[in-house]
Amino acid sequence: MLPFKSCSSHAKEPLELIQSDVWGPAPILSPFNFKYYVLFIDDYSRFTWIFPLKQKSETIHAFTQFKSLLENQFNKKIKGLQGDGRGEFKPVQKIAIKSEIQFRMSCTYTSQQNGRAKRKHRHVTELGLTLLA
Repeated sequence: MLPFKSCSSHAKEPLELIQSDVWGPAPILSPFNFKYYVLFIDDYSRFTWIFPLKQKSETIHAFTQFKSLLENQFNKKIKGLQGDGRGEFKPVQKIAIKSEIQFRMSCTYTSQQNGRAKRKHRHVTELGLTLLA
């Protein structure tokens, strides 16, 4: 395997780059039968939005909700979106391109390229376990 260069790029303004990833399946269903979630991280502020999902295929609906929320709340458009190359992001990529959002795809199963989202997953799960303890 080839080594990855460390990336120190950082967005210079809000919504310049949104990083996203889907987590799951959870070993136990939530009370509302959710077993996945998708998170969206603003690369500038690191603010994170989490949308629970019953199936990975709901990622497209979560993204359209998220996009609408941001455009209405901040009166600003997303400039770039980064997701991994897995199937749940294929429909998201189509909507992003239609909306003139630059879509960056990291290679599947390379956490080095989507490290911020992977670290956020770990943070969310550890926080949840702490709250349950």
